[in-house]
Amino acid sequence: MEDYNIIWNTQSLDSSESMPLGGHDAGCNVWVKDNELCIYMSQSGTFDENGTMLKLGRMRLWLEEKEKLSVNFKQELELEKGQIQITAGEQDNEIRFLLWEDVSNANLHINFQTEKKQRLRLSYDCWRYRDRPVLPEERGQCRNLATQRENALEEQVITYADGIEAGERSLLFWHENRNDRLVYERAVSQQHLESVRDAFPNWLENRIMGGYINCADLYFMGKEEGVCENTDQMEYHYGSGDIDRTEVVVSLETGRYENWEAWEEKAIKKNKAGISLVQNQDWWKKYFHKSFIIIDEKNPGSKYWKIGRNYQLFRYMLGCNYYGSWPTKFNGGLFTFYECFTPDYRNWSGSDFTAQNQRLVYWPMLKTGDFEAMKPQFDFYNNILEAGKTRAKLYWGEEGAYFPEQLSCFGTSVCAEYKWNRRREVPDGEDDNSWVRMHYSSALEFALMILEYADYSGEDITDYLEFIDSVIRFYFVHYGRDEEGKLWVFPSTALETYKGDPYSADGEAYGAANPMDVAAGLKDLLDALIRYGEKHGTDTEEYKEWRRICPSLPIGKEEGKTVFLPAQEYNPVPFNCEIPQLYPVFPYSIRGLSEEEKEIGRNTYNSPSIEGEQRLLVSWHQNGIFAARLNMVEEAMRILEFKFGDSGRRFPAFWGPGHDWTPDHNWGGSAMIGLQEMLLQIKGEVYELLPAWDKKVDVRFRLFLPGRRIVECRLSEGTVQAEVIENGRRRSE
Repeated sequence: MEDYNIIWNTQSLDSSESMPLGGHDAGCNVWVKDNELCIYMSQSGTFDENGTMLKLGRMRLWLEEKEKLSVNFKQELELEKGQIQITAGEQDNEIRFLLWEDVSNANLHINFQTEKKQRLRLSYDCWRYRDRPVLPEERGQCRNLATQRENALEEQVITYADGIEAGERSLLFWHENRNDRLVYERAVSQQHLESVRDAFPNWLENRIMGGYINCADLYFMGKEEGVCENTDQMEYHYGSGDIDRTEVVVSLETGRYENWEAWEEKAIKKNKAGISLVQNQDWWKKYFHKSFIIIDEKNPGSKYWKIGRNYQLFRYMLGCNYYGSWPTKFNGGLFTFYECFTPDYRNWSGSDFTAQNQRLVYWPMLKTGDFEAMKPQFDFYNNILEAGKTRAKLYWGEEGAYFPEQLSCFGTSVCAEYKWNRRREVPDGEDDNSWVRMHYSSALEFALMILEYADYSGEDITDYLEFIDSVIRFYFVHYGRDEEGKLWVFPSTALETYKGDPYSADGEAYGAANPMDVAAGLKDLLDALIRYGEKHGTDTEEYKEWRRICPSLPIGKEEGKTVFLPAQEYNPVPFNCEIPQLYPVFPYSIRGLSEEEKEIGRNTYNSPSIEGEQRLLVSWHQNGIFAARLNMVEEAMRILEFKFGDSGRRFPAFWGPGHDWTPDHNWGGSAMIGLQEMLLQIKGEVYELLPAWDKKVDVRFRLFLPGRRIVECRLSEGTVQAEVIENGRRRSE
């Protein structure tokens, strides 16, 4: 793993040339510019009044004699230790900064050491030192308040000022949400949920986010206004006398508190807690030993070697939110950097979650065995289950639960999709955004993921069974039956791609009927739920009846070949660039495809009806996963080279923005899944090694199987060796 360390011997131009650092639920962007060590700080769940996911400020450290940091400069991400080392200076006067994030409690440690005593300077920079208007074109960071003037709740949106308390040897910084300015209230009102508001948890209320800097060897020197990365800011300066070592500890704390004093007490107390550096290093070593993929290791620097390295780099970034209370955001995670407006900006919002994108971050964690890291995504849905059930009951008088594709953290539709200027003919409960209208199927996928999680991990999922039941029940209650008594899902939408508008001006109610994502999802999910019930002795009769009346997978003919269709009936003009007709390949058929299904899948993949932007590879596009599942070796390898190639930015795994933002985590997630499926596929109760891998390329990997089994495989010069580890015992395969 040491060979995968990222080493820079020159300083960076700006934050886009930063390295990621993180642990527990916190992340930092670390770079050195103009002989100053710069650090953006982030944490999971830092949602402000508007739903923007705020950064927690910037720190800068430098020597009074700044030029010394330019001599023999080296910055290294030591991957297996989860830390960044920065060294500089002459041989007899080495200057060293060691940065690490405590995986147990989100304390950032900055250790400074030098051979000869130096004077160290520190600045905490806050660009939210004043109330700041959010421009209309900036509202992508808070989509509940819309992005265009014609669909905006109000002309003026404010990012409110932070609090700063500078002590002699410490500093407190925080953002405390103003409870009278929460976008939650706007969403509840817009969607006519006032009578049932208690079902929608107000996670923004009483939320405080910030931290405590303990710099005991430095003293406060005053503050001044400044500018960094095109953003005005207030800078709080600290300095030391002549010292040869010190440690600065920054405790990040985000949550809901009854008052500011309770938050302050928690942040300060946290600063003295945590684990040692050695224990932190051990956690990361175990993390990378638990699962890995290493490719072409005899040829460092080759394109295949880089694919293996970039896989590990992305997994490292996912590990930084391992214990987060909120899911890892698909649109940058904890590692966005300044690109425009302010350092806080990211497109597609912070407190809102796009299901189609989020899922790609979490599917690969099954085969890496990162089971605990999956729970925040499952809990996200469980925490708003009552909201989903209440929506179905209020709007349609129905049992079950439904979740819109664009979903706020408190369980409402995102206001920009529900629309402030919605048409009168669109009924309450239904989004009026044409992209996501009637798109509810992603919840089926997360329900299946939970069942697979149970099978892989052996963990108890009793707490999630109501969620699984509710998302299935919605379909069998909400939709009617066809002439044969089978479920008839109409009007609906095949993802965002094949759809219509039942409220169009010409009065024509068109759209997808029995869309593939729903048909395949219900089939696979019910099969999995029945298996689970039979294994655990629970009643499955209702599920078996639903399975009997599930719609068949839409299948047709193109150029004389059998293909999967987007839906049983559909508007043939693609609206977006997803490929729902290949959903029986992925994410469904999770337990493997028959040879006949693979042939149909390949016919579909090569169909001329899939064209244009549907052939894109950036961001969330799943073509590489499809090719792997269909054993299309050459195509899968071609796409892998693109998806896991270097990002084009200084840090090789900062892909994007693609369709979303940078670093694009659903780009990395979809690439991870594709690579895993090329190396290991589940086939019912057994598995297949290297089903879509070019056997001329050496690889070794350690991946998980259902039942907490682990397979270790090495392909070297055409020879395959494999072992399965089960209950701590090894057996050759």
